[in-house]
Amino acid sequence: MEATNGSFCVELWNRSSGDHLKVSGKGDVREILEYWFQDFIPCDDHAHHCIDTLEEWAQSPRFERTPEVVAAENYLEVAAQKRLVRPSVLLMLPCKPSRESIHLITVADSEEAVQEACRVFGQDEATSCLAYIEAVDGRRVMYGVREAAQREGDKLAALSVIFDGFARTHQAAHEEHELCLQAVREARLLPGPVIKALREASATPMAVWADITGAGSTRDAELWEEGKTTPSPQSCERMWAHWHTWVRTNAPLLGIPETTIETAIAKTPLLLPADTPARTLTQYALMLHGQRFTLTLTWKRNQKGQTPHV
Repeated sequence: MEATNGSFCVELWNRSSGDHLKVSGKGDVREILEYWFQDFIPCDDHAHHCIDTLEEWAQSPRFERTPEVVAAENYLEVAAQKRLVRPSVLLMLPCKPSRESIHLITVADSEEAVQEACRVFGQDEATSCLAYIEAVDGRRVMYGVREAAQREGDKLAALSVIFDGFARTHQAAHEEHELCLQAVREARLLPGPVIKALREASATPMAVWADITGAGSTRDAELWEEGKTTPSPQSCERMWAHWHTWVRTNAPLLGIPETTIETAIAKTPLLLPADTPARTLTQYALMLHGQRFTLTLTWKRNQKGQTPHV
């Protein structure tokens, strides 16, 4: 359990009862200890002194437990731990941006990324950069950057530290995004509409499709088609293997020579416009005789400037 005292947290354990309680606010450590030991505090002055010692330590900026604090813990048969509270930049924003909006920062060029972050988060440069770092790399990394900035002697130097941290996070995320786009262009990763087209063209029930592709559940497979999650390259390869098996099996019924099928399968993937209708994608799947195909993904703002468009 944690008690927030300024920028500190205190956890308390009662070794006798096993209680591990949440406390917050000044004086709450004392209140909990007095509640735990209410039966003998009135007749034990030393217990009262030990509670004073632990309360004083809980409210102080010191992390180390002095011999007096350890002695107080041992006498009361409790354990106490203090650590830093790492406040979240994201949680302090008026509203939390969507995952798609944050992704707009990632896909932006390095020269425009800070400006895009300010637009997405609606804050000054320092706050927006820290918010992006937290959204992508987590609170611990963000806190490390902010702490390093706070150690600088002037505002410009502190801002430079934050910009450097932002640049590192953005570069890594941007490079990962580019690798993802390359995998999509090569049809090693498949967008939702293509996945749906392959399943429907092969007339595969969702439950069977989930089992074949290793989705884990029909809902997981549905999320792939909805574009809310992305299947692994291994799952995408299973989709193509299933589709190619279906094409080879049904080639005689469709009047397609075997050599045509194998030639099509060996071709490089066909890139189709991102706005290709779902029905057209299903038709393409049948017309291409096994050739892989995918969508050309682009990210841009809608009219409100908030949502990426594929």
